[in-house]
Amino acid sequence: MLQQHMQRAKARNAAREGQWDLAIKHYRKLSAGRKATVRDKIQLAHAYKENGEIEPALDTYLSAAQAYPFDIDAQRQAGHFLKRLGKTDDAAAYFTRALVSDPSLEDIARELSALKADDVEAFDRTYLRGALAGRDLSVKSSNALSSILSVKQRSRARQAARKREWKDAERAYRMALRYTPDQPALLVQLAHCVREQMRPEEALAIYRQALLLTPRDSDIHLHVARTLREMGRLRAAWDAYDVAVEFRPGSRILEEEIEAFQEQSGIDSALNGTPTQFSSRKATPQRIEQLAEEAWLTHRQKVTFKFLSGALAYKD
Repeated sequence: MLQQHMQRAKARNAAREGQWDLAIKHYRKLSAGRKATVRDKIQLAHAYKENGEIEPALDTYLSAAQAYPFDIDAQRQAGHFLKRLGKTDDAAAYFTRALVSDPSLEDIARELSALKADDVEAFDRTYLRGALAGRDLSVKSSNALSSILSVKQRSRARQAARKREWKDAERAYRMALRYTPDQPALLVQLAHCVREQMRPEEALAIYRQALLLTPRDSDIHLHVARTLREMGRLRAAWDAYDVAVEFRPGSRILEEEIEAFQEQSGIDSALNGTPTQFSSRKATPQRIEQLAEEAWLTHRQKVTFKFLSGALAYKD
């Protein structure tokens, strides 16, 4: 701890004096440590930027945003840097990631408005791009006491859900998330409860938060598609179905649901049968032209547990 404190002090002093090579050296050591923080990574990116090293700066900003999907500043800094590089679509994607975590961010809302990505259809399209630019993250372990308290709340939530007491189930899942945050399975169950209470917009936001943690989970994209469908946002639902199919190829049940959706909504003819192509490969923010693909974009940590496919809240 003392060594890290001293390292940060050296890095800050070097930055104040404009000695960016030295600041980079110290921040790289901090970022590589076991107890590295998102602030260390962002400061390293700043140092690269000030030193004129655009490619490593971009990689570091994006890496911080991927590793800490609920850190608002990490998403904001990535968005601002992409905007500075003229990558406006990718910048908007990272701004939407921030807004999903906190819809009250006025500065982010202004950025999206300036980038023409603030209306409902544009936001749906841009957010999906932002989600798919992410990577699957391992579920964080919690201390024993927090885990026990979370399990207790989950048990209460399941009991309430079996009785269709959705408000009580929602309350219990929120408490469970306080004890064990950033758990995609819990977020999905919470979204189910909210959706059962006829609050689809809020449920959609929670599903999208879960996608920030595990963007290649076909089940969550399917829940998003169904929710958007209920809300009448057919184009966005079509895109979500398209992604769900990509991550679960050959699923006859999913294909049949999409066919039924096409027949009932007429979406196929309305869009000329061409959904927006949101594949995990195409949605990855493009680098400046000469920048080669980096390993961190292709390395995916598998989520250590996964909720049951299509489970309702009371089937957790």
